[in-house]
Formats: sequence, C-alpha cells, structure tokens
Amino acid sequence: MYSTPAVLTSSFHGCSLSDTPIIHLSIPISKLRRQVCDPDPAGRARELVLQWKEASSFSGLPAEHQEALNRQIPQRMELIRHSVSLPDDTCVPITHDELFSAVKLGKSTAPGKDGITYDILSAFLEVKVDNPVLDLFNLSLTAGKLPLSWKTAIIIPIPKGDGTFCPISLTSCLCDIMEWVILNRLIYKVGHVLSGNVHGFLNCHSTSHCFVECLMNKDATCRAFIDLKGAFDRANKDVIMEELILKGVKGRLLGWIRDYLYNRTAQVWFQGAVSSEEVFVLFNVLMDKIARCSFPQGTQVLIYAGNILLQCPTPRILQSALSQLTALCVQMGLVINECKTKFQAKGKVPQPPTVNNVPIPRVHTHKYLGVQLSFRKSLQAVHYVRDLCLPQLAPLRLLANRDQEAGIPVLRIFYISVVRSLIDYAASILIQFSAIQPRPLELVQNEAMRIILGCPRTARIEVLRAALHLPSIMCRI
Repeated sequence: MYSTPAVLTSSFHGCSLSDTPIIHLSIPISKLRRQVCDPDPAGRARELVLQWKEASSFSGLPAEHQEALNRQIPQRMELIRHSVSLPDDTCVPITHDELFSAVKLGKSTAPGKDGITYDILSAFLEVKVDNPVLDLFNLSLTAGKLPLSWKTAIIIPIPKGDGTFCPISLTSCLCDIMEWVILNRLIYKVGHVLSGNVHGFLNCHSTSHCFVECLMNKDATCRAFIDLKGAFDRANKDVIMEELILKGVKGRLLGWIRDYLYNRTAQVWFQGAVSSEEVFVLFNVLMDKIARCSFPQGTQVLIYAGNILLQCPTPRILQSALSQLTALCVQMGLVINECKTKFQAKGKVPQPPTVNNVPIPRVHTHKYLGVQLSFRKSLQAVHYVRDLCLPQLAPLRLLANRDQEAGIPVLRIFYISVVRSLIDYAASILIQFSAIQPRPLELVQNEAMRIILGCPRTARIEVLRAALHLPSIMCRI
C-alpha cells in the first residue's frame, strides 16, 4: 500500500548532518504519478531524436534565413581558417590550478556515454605531477580536437505532463570540466567587451538585474517581449565563430571551440530503448551582437538567454526597433516566434506593432522570466506569486504530520527554501507595491508558521514570528 520510504536530512543553526535526525516519508502509492509504458519505446525514441534534430537543424529555418546564411559561408570559413592559425596569449598549456578550479566549479552531474563520474575525476586532483587528466586536456587543446565521446550527448526525455517531453542532455563529465577551463579563458578574452544588457550565465547579471533595469526606465511608454524560437538549438555555428573572432578570440582556443561546435551528435534513451545517433548544434553566444546593435535612440534592450525585452519611449520607435531586430535575426539565423511575442503600452496605441507583418497581441500583464510584469501596479503580480506558494504548503503539512517526526528546524528550512524563496525571487517586482497590497503573501507565511509550530488560528502572528525568527514578508521585501 505504501511506497519505499524516502530520506530527507537537513541542518539547522550550525548542527552537522550527522546530528540531524533522519526523517522517513511514507507516501501512498496512489499519490504518485506513474509514467505509462510506451508500447514501442524504440520507435518513440527514434521519433523524439528526429523531432529534436529538426528543431535544431539548418533545414528547419525559413528560406530567407537560409539564403542569408549561405551567402556568408565562404567569407566566414576563410576568416575562421585564418584566425585559428594566429598566435595568441591563450595558446599556453593548461595548468593544474586551472584544472583544480574547473573541477570545483563543475557540479556532480550524471555521467555521459563514457560513464566517468565527477567522483572519479576529483580523485585525480591529488596528482600534481604527470596528471593524466591534465595531459589529456592539453593534448586536446593543442590538437584542437575532442574525443568523439565528448561530442555525443545522451538525451533523457522527461515528461512535462501535457504529453510532451523536455529533453535533458547528459554529456561527458570530462568534457564538462574542459568546458569550464575554456570558459574561464573565454571570459578573460571577451568578458570585458560583452554588453551590460546581456544577462544570464554571467556574474552580477541575474533576472533580478533585468527586473530592476526594466522598472527604472521611466521614459518607456511601450515594451515588446520577444521570444526566439529555439534560440539555443538553432544558433548558427558559423555566426558564433565569426562573433568570437570579432571579439578577439583566435589561435588554439578558437580551434578547440570550432571542433566543439561542429558535428555534435546525440541519441535518445527512452524506457530502456536507445535511438541512433543524430547530428545536433548546441551552443549560443549571439545575444551580445543583438545587444550591441544600433537601435533607434531611446530604445532599451534587455536580454536574458533567449528572451529579449525592447522598451521604447513611443510606439513608432518600438516598431522601428522591431523591424531592425527582425532583419538582424535573419542574418544570424534566428527566428522570432510571432505567436509568443507580446507588447505592452501605457496609453492608447493607434495600431499594434508588427513582426514579419504579423500584428503583435497587446497584453496588460505578461509573464516575464517567471514574474508578472505590467506598466500598472496590478495585483495580478501578487496573486500570481501567491498561487505559486500555496501548493507548496501541502508537502509542508505532510512533513509536519506527527508520524513523520520532522522537527521545527527542518520544517523552517523547508519553508524558507521551497516557499519563501518564490517570494524572494519576485521581490524586485513586489517592492513597488504599498505595505497593504502584498497582504495575500503575508497570509501564506502566517499559514506556514501555524503548520510548522502546530498552532491554532487564534495564535498571535507576532509570537509565531518571534518563535521562528521570521520577519514579515513586507519587511523582507
């Protein structure tokens, strides 16, 4: 009737993990979702790998994009060949300190096709003379070549719940560490020339910075949320190489990146069946080119991964910026998703802006990077965060059940990590509201405190906060 118990451990106020009690969760099987077995897993695996291959293939681009890219191939290939042969200050052997830093930066993820784990690689850090991993990395950098197993990904389809799958790629842990080494050298070469409007995957350029910069622009009266269709998968490798060269990357570093980008393969593992290998392109360093484009005066460009936000003082300027962005995407091989692109405006707009002659739908609130954004202080942003938090109280109640024997420290940590973190993420948006408007979020925390302490609804909130050392939501925001 019950599933195998899971184990949850935690620490509180400096207690070590060994001092923390182990909590066994007995969850009824009826509450667990089971994936239905596919009658033909091998056929399904083949279908998925072809589907994801098409989503990232050059042939999947519109004809206009393909023609623009084909015209530039000879010029770009010659530029790449010349730049790879040039000397550079990054053409030096990888040191043990670089290897040590890369291993520490990497996360202990599942291994790729070669089966080598991070735990195995961490053991090699102790070897400082004739380190085999370091020798392998230097040989790869000098030759500008990667082992085939490094360029093959295993894709695990994770069900989304709506019948579709989210592809999770497992790559070689050895290659992951080498990528960190290359990334550190790339940041040394191009980090100082990247636009400050490019956010994501960079230090001090998080989603919070996007929210703050967006809300601080008081001159903007309209904005467009641009969605790029498969931005990472469709990124053209020739354009990527050209952009790296223009930013000063050359020599062995460029040669290694070239081999990394070209002729990548992947295969899908689905319910025990394995598909054949197919060629993929997986990389994206193009957003800086968009951020540095000379848009009409007054245009603010904010980019996070494949999400582009354009803010302009007038709808006319916004339309001009959209037309310029559309032309630039054609040259870069990127496709704007007209269906998911939206725009907002403060006042009346004679006619909506267009992308590829398709009118962009107007919305008063829009989900941008996980929060509700609007020109007006709409309580929908508060209610959206509340609706995210409320379902997370169910596992908190389960943990607080007497049969589970979870202590108050564990429950408090669970609340902070799982529930309050959702409120913290949206703090940049919520800070614009008055002290009364976030009241629904305060009620969420009040209910969580009652669950943690097992108190009735008549208990005073000030006492609960003092007992758990939790400030009010508005004070924290």
